[in-house]
Amino acid sequence: MKIIDAIKAVWNKMIGKNDIKRIWGIESGRSSEMDTAIQLYKNMRSGIPSWCVNGKIRTTRFSNVICREIANLTMFNTNVEITGNEALQKKFDAVMNKLQERQEESCASCGIMVKSTQDGVEFLDPDYFLITDTNTDGDALAAVFFSYIKKGDKYYTKAEYHRFENNEEDERVYHISSKAYKSDRKDQIGTEIPLSKVEEWKDIQPEVLINGLEYPLFAYWRNPFANAIDKESPLTVPVFAECIEELRWLDIALNMFGDETEDSRHVTYVPQTAIEYANSHSIELPRFIQGVEMGTNEDNIKEHVPTLLVTERVAGINFLLSIIGYKCGFSNGYFSFDESRGIQTATQVESDDRRTLHTIESFRTILDGKNHDGVIHRILYILYATGTANGTIPASGYQTACEFEDLVYNLEDDRARWWNYVLQNKVPAWRYFVKFEGMTESEAKSMIEEAEPKEEGLFGKYGEE
Repeated sequence: MKIIDAIKAVWNKMIGKNDIKRIWGIESGRSSEMDTAIQLYKNMRSGIPSWCVNGKIRTTRFSNVICREIANLTMFNTNVEITGNEALQKKFDAVMNKLQERQEESCASCGIMVKSTQDGVEFLDPDYFLITDTNTDGDALAAVFFSYIKKGDKYYTKAEYHRFENNEEDERVYHISSKAYKSDRKDQIGTEIPLSKVEEWKDIQPEVLINGLEYPLFAYWRNPFANAIDKESPLTVPVFAECIEELRWLDIALNMFGDETEDSRHVTYVPQTAIEYANSHSIELPRFIQGVEMGTNEDNIKEHVPTLLVTERVAGINFLLSIIGYKCGFSNGYFSFDESRGIQTATQVESDDRRTLHTIESFRTILDGKNHDGVIHRILYILYATGTANGTIPASGYQTACEFEDLVYNLEDDRARWWNYVLQNKVPAWRYFVKFEGMTESEAKSMIEEAEPKEEGLFGKYGEE
């Protein structure tokens, strides 16, 4: 049995800008400065930033913490409902389960690409695609995608070129070109071979033309931050792109605090002769006793009680966290090790965390789109297009509703506000019970009617006798 290793890391740019220019005669907007930045961001996510390669500084991976927090806030209780196509809903639900992780990956990189597969979608980081054309809004219209496989000592590369073209009848068609390459070295693309020579790619047609598509079968999942490294690049930058140096300082500060903590153990230094005596007589000494060459004077015993600069260290760390958080779009003091915020009401949340809320809203806008044309809707379009083509999804119209959790919503505040409306006769009581007690309208009205006191007749309760 042949051992097949799917390569999850790019082989030193085995295929890149020069290769796609030679193969298809197309240019990519990926500069060398952008390539360097992408490598830096990838190393930071993996826990090996440039300032930690010598082993003297250990990284805290705080950039990952920032991305995870943004993903959590952005995707918290997100609900996407599709009406009119149950098969599409089921297909999307499987993707939805992974979207929070993908949002985190997008934040930590220069965005990611969502691309169609035979049975769904896949998510690719910038090492696996090159955008070759965009519209005036920066939306990707054409791109080349890479796949890598190793079999034994051979390296195989597949390149897919997706774009729209006009055919001879001047009709707009979607064109996918696929090529395979084989090499003895991982740093070279090698020579072209038929796709059928690779088992995993044998069913892929070299040229595919598709009519009737409105959008490409891929979507670039961008970040809401301008690219200051290369303004001409179609890629965006990670959420922490503007605070790389501060993240380095944070690692240094936390390492110094950790080193001081490890060195803060109480130690009693005694003459080395005392240690030798204990060893020769099988006497087990407490761990805080250590020997040092200080002569033979029995009174020459020194106590070492180090002082931890906790207040100063924590203040410095929180200062760095405040700068990092603010640069990443969070409200001042969002990341703090010693601040108890204790926010009680939605009004306080909206006032104190306005910057954070605006940042999360910008991420949600990318997902939903201002005109319901965001990443989520593009994923649905890709699933629908590929599903109807292979027969797994029926060709029927569908409606999509995307709802995000209100980050400033407070149930108890809302409940108290609505009950006050009832007491002021601004809303009927049954609406309160429907909204907060889960009753139906008829149940709520029936309960209220039953609770109302019955009026007695003219002669009291004996009036009918």
